[in-house]
Amino acid sequence: MEEPPNWYEAKVPELIVGAEAGDPDAMYHLAQRYRKGREVPQDLPRAVDWLLRAADLGHAHAQSSMGVRYYYGEGVPKNHRLALKWYLSGAAKKEPEALYNVGDLFDDSDEIPKNPVECCAWMLVAAAYGYQTALDRVDPLVKLMSAENLDLTARRGAQIYARCEEGKPLDPSASFREAKPRAQTTSAEEEGPSRLSLLVEFASYCDHENPNNLLMHELVHGDTKVFVRGEHGPGDQTDLEAQPGHTLMNFGCLERHADGSLGVLVFTDYQKLVDRQGEGPCLTVPASIMVEQMDRLKATSFVVNAGTPACYSMSRRRPQP
Repeated sequence: MEEPPNWYEAKVPELIVGAEAGDPDAMYHLAQRYRKGREVPQDLPRAVDWLLRAADLGHAHAQSSMGVRYYYGEGVPKNHRLALKWYLSGAAKKEPEALYNVGDLFDDSDEIPKNPVECCAWMLVAAAYGYQTALDRVDPLVKLMSAENLDLTARRGAQIYARCEEGKPLDPSASFREAKPRAQTTSAEEEGPSRLSLLVEFASYCDHENPNNLLMHELVHGDTKVFVRGEHGPGDQTDLEAQPGHTLMNFGCLERHADGSLGVLVFTDYQKLVDRQGEGPCLTVPASIMVEQMDRLKATSFVVNAGTPACYSMSRRRPQP
């Protein structure tokens, strides 16, 4: 038989031939036909059988799918520990959905204890590999984190990401233990950290391009607010032109660098701004708005959390992801 260019386009008879010949991709797509009842009557036991064969041969999507079957108890007994085992196998191959599902287990399981640090760390890595909607899951958890837990989450995310890049297994071991968060210190009513805070620290701990691009995307396109030195002011003192329905603002967030260029200084939380620039008038502005203002303010760089270990600088000449 001549192999089709893509098994997902093949008909069931071709898939059966390919699967019985030992092709894990054919096994996976044949399993999906039986699971969904496409071209054949729905048959969950047969679907799980082919999924398991593909998973045992190292097929990342099949491994992730086996995790989903155990999570919901679909065609197999419900077992979140086995779901985690299969998710971790797929995650080690940089399968974004598997990475996301590992994080989900630490937030939404009746068998595995909740762990906001682990949940957010795995979501960060899933987002770094392209599953950017994973960041929406971290928002409510990050807002309740202490600075210590935020740092722990960023370091744990960097550890997971490094092991993925190195092709190392993600199964729990002495060198890869689950992170244990400290007690949360922020209430839901308080203004806690944002996911931008976490992304800045995550990128600072990773020496790879994907986390850096993820942070850049959040800065350029996200609506997370940053803290900026400035105040509302009259029109004759503003740095920006007023747009209909908008209040004029004065920004005092420019700093001259050693080479004479100007940088826009923004901070992910108010305390970092105070530590760097002292008490004073402050505005909260979406990061994307401040990025848009770089040219207008004649700045050559956008500096987040200046003076901190997680300081991040972005040049306006740098290509956007």
